[in-house]
Amino acid sequence: MNKIKRIISATLVGIMIIPSAVSAFQIAPVEDINPIIQTVQLRTTPNKAVLSLGKYEAMPLIDETDPMNAGIKGLWENGKFKYTKEEYNKMLAARHTDNNGLLNVEIGVNPYYEVEIKDNKANLTVSYVNNVMGEESPEEYGLVKINDDEEIRYKTADGKLQPVEILDGEEFTLDPAMEEYGERITKIRLENVPISKLGDANQFIYLENARYVRCYSEWNNLKVDAKPAEGEDPIKNMYGINNFDLNKMVLVESATPGLNKADLQEKVNEAKAIAQGKKTDEAFNTLKAAITTAEETLKTATDQEALNQGVATLQAAVEAFKASEDVKLPIEDGIYTAPVEVDHAYNP
Repeated sequence: MNKIKRIISATLVGIMIIPSAVSAFQIAPVEDINPIIQTVQLRTTPNKAVLSLGKYEAMPLIDETDPMNAGIKGLWENGKFKYTKEEYNKMLAARHTDNNGLLNVEIGVNPYYEVEIKDNKANLTVSYVNNVMGEESPEEYGLVKINDDEEIRYKTADGKLQPVEILDGEEFTLDPAMEEYGERITKIRLENVPISKLGDANQFIYLENARYVRCYSEWNNLKVDAKPAEGEDPIKNMYGINNFDLNKMVLVESATPGLNKADLQEKVNEAKAIAQGKKTDEAFNTLKAAITTAEETLKTATDQEALNQGVATLQAAVEAFKASEDVKLPIEDGIYTAPVEVDHAYNP
């Protein structure tokens, strides 16, 4: 068995931004570290992004002319992902797979992004590929902090620096990466990310205090690539992930906007407190039926209009009940006679 040697490769590959071609991995020049943030509202005019509330699977925003992105490009077909995420992960774990045909190894992200559109904001969850079997040996990908005592931060759509939320992480198991870095971050969440298109300032979301690490085998030697590399200026060479592609998104879970049920619930409570009094059984039963309908609306309504209509309908039923005629008492020998009853309120 060949002895596996530890080789730390501190190489950093990047291409400067040009309008016609942007590399999948972008080195940020000093003047581009703090780009002008482009805020786009999600439910506005035709020239702006219009997305339904909910959760999506989305592709990374990539330059499809870059050969490094050929594998990711092939995952999207006929307006949807060619494979399910589970099928994709199984292909990554298959032996003797050329991973260049499945991902861009220069960025290492799982191309099945999770995007949540909520409160007029886009929230992005990004995972790094895991359980990857390369052509020669297992491979490991992830993020590490440059300074363990500081947060990894990014710039939100409104221009604020905010820490990423670290959702998952684990130990490196391949010797070179394990000895050098120990743990890796494998899943992060970024709230309120800027909306972007290919070639603009927000195509990449730069991660302050983050280093991307890839451990793999080359000619039976384990190597570690880091971006930015050890010894490089982490500001001039800040690592960035691809934003999500607005044109390549699949809705996986729709979300219903928050509904105001308080008015209808209050009206139901008021109606239930009304006693039959001298009103007819028919009138009181009609009111009770209206209350039952309103309660069903409370349970099943999916839009505010239905709830508002429920308030109006129940209010009309209450007014109709109050305006209805009282029970006509029989007259015997010129005297009204009627059994004595105790008033009762609504009792379903």
